[in-house]
Amino acid sequence: YKQVLPAEVSELFEAQIKKAQKNEETQPIEYRLSTQKGKQDYEARVIHMNDNQLMVMIRNITLNKTSEKELLKTKQQLESILNEMNDVVWSVKMPGGEHIFYTPSTE
Repeated sequence: YKQVLPAEVSELFEAQIKKAQKNEETQPIEYRLSTQKGKQDYEARVIHMNDNQLMVMIRNITLNKTSEKELLKTKQQLESILNEMNDVVWSVKMPGGEHIFYTPSTE
């Protein structure tokens, strides 16, 4: 990994590999790389298999990260709109009629 990854990412891997060997537990790593497709986010998991073996699983989580950011942005916009409304909006869980949400204008 040291030959392929940037130094700061290699250092993350080095630290998590040592933790996995010491604690015998899976260690997560999140990092970002510049690729031909632009900046890409990755999640790696260093998995302790036995005293002589580790396994590393890596997946591209760029889409997940982008979706999380967009979802948070939309949530903040919706909260801003609802908080400024003078109208009453509420949400009720059915069946049972459990109240889930009221706009601040009901207070």
